[in-house]
Amino acid sequence: MSPQIPLSVHTDGLRAAKTGISGSKEDLAAAIESFKADVAALGDPFGGDLIGMIVGTAHQVCMDVAAECFDSALAAVDYCTENLGGMADAYEAVEKDIEASFKPFDIGGA
Repeated sequence: MSPQIPLSVHTDGLRAAKTGISGSKEDLAAAIESFKADVAALGDPFGGDLIGMIVGTAHQVCMDVAAECFDSALAAVDYCTENLGGMADAYEAVEKDIEASFKPFDIGGA
């Protein structure tokens, strides 16, 4: 039988991680917006001939897919950070319930 490792959840650490990850997400979102603005500032550099139109269309499709991926990644980070906070809250609630359930057995305040 393998040795059991005690469970230790640090709710303050979970909340700190949520805050840190949220800050990083905001930095990433700002970088993505800056990137999009830089690309938009290029205008239509591919020209109006057939090849330029094909390359321009392909470029726009790639940018649309990239934007969708960026937005999806940011949404996933939001989901994870919200779950970290919820996990901390839920764990604290369970701990309080367990502590309250043992109160009737507290004889002498040991």
